Amino acid sequence: MPVSGSQDEPAAPVTRLFAEPRPQLLPHLVRPHEAFLFAGGPRRSWIEPAQLPVTLIIDLDERLTAGGRRLPPAWVAGPTDRPEEVELGGRHTTVDVKLTPLGSMRLLAIPPREIAGRVVGLEELLGEAGRRLTEAVADAGDWPTRFSLVDEFLADRSRGGRIPSPVAEEAWRRLCRAGGNLPIRELAEGLQISRRHLSSLFTEQVGLPPKTVARLLRFRRAHRQMQSSPRAWAEVAFDCGYFDQAHLNRDFRQFAGTTPTGFLARQL
Repeated sequence: MPVSGSQDEPAAPVTRLFAEPRPQLLPHLVRPHEAFLFAGGPRRSWIEPAQLPVTLIIDLDERLTAGGRRLPPAWVAGPTDRPEEVELGGRHTTVDVKLTPLGSMRLLAIPPREIAGRVVGLEELLGEAGRRLTEAVADAGDWPTRFSLVDEFLADRSRGGRIPSPVAEEAWRRLCRAGGNLPIRELAEGLQISRRHLSSLFTEQVGLPPKTVARLLRFRRAHRQMQSSPRAWAEVAFDCGYFDQAHLNRDFRQFAGTTPTGFLARQL
């Protein structure tokens, strides 16, 4: 498994490594696997905004603290519509896997509704299999081996995975393709089901209601645009389908707990 790395400015002892997952896993993941290494220094904190992906984390050094709570050494976090303040200590080494909500059904056999808005220890969630993975990753001597262990685990779990509803999958695809700019009434009509049935099925299988997911997709798009190409927030709001900047500000208040500018200033 090829592993690539990037290093921040020399003053910041942070390294990120990335590895491409197996092809069979790619449709169910948000991005390549990532390792985050903080070599030591003052404690750091940042705002973790509301999230759509299901996150699998295995910590190899000091554990993260979120909302004042020390997290388990390995955990899974479900989709959430709330921000959280996260803090890391003097040393931090972590394996970070991001699955789509429907991908977590296929690869972890976990319906996102069961973990929506929650952080659950991997062993508590998956039992002995979760404990074995945590120990194997911690004992591995290099990053390619660690990433391969995660791939093997996900491929093995997928054999007992759950198949999402085709309607939920298509609704998810259409919302993602539209960047969240698709009225739920129009989405339901296009799928030839009632809005109520769509909301119930989607929330069951994605973990959040379709309207919330649409707003989060638009919010994440605005955040990414500002990170990659800084410009006036009013322009970003227009490009991402907001009525105006005040509309964008309201979503940032809800999903990041602060203003757009304040959120960017609190990123790691």
